[in-house]
Amino acid sequence: MFTSRLRQARLEKGYSQRALAEKLHTSEQAYAKYETGASSPNPEMLGQIASLLNVSVDSLLGTAHLLTKRTIPVLGS
Repeated sequence: MFTSRLRQARLEKGYSQRALAEKLHTSEQAYAKYETGASSPNPEMLGQIASLLNVSVDSLLGTAHLLTKRTIPVLGS
């Protein structure tokens, strides 16, 4: 779930909600809504959050596993 991945990434970097909100030039309340799921960041904000937390947007959204390459065995040509 996005909200838990976002919170985990923030905590791993040692940011409080307030500190991260300040770096994003947004209010603490607006950022808190991202973590509770009451609001979703727009694509630009999502990119800024990912950059500050040094993670990919895909990992925050939970789509990183969909991008992995898989080998499919093929018989014949």
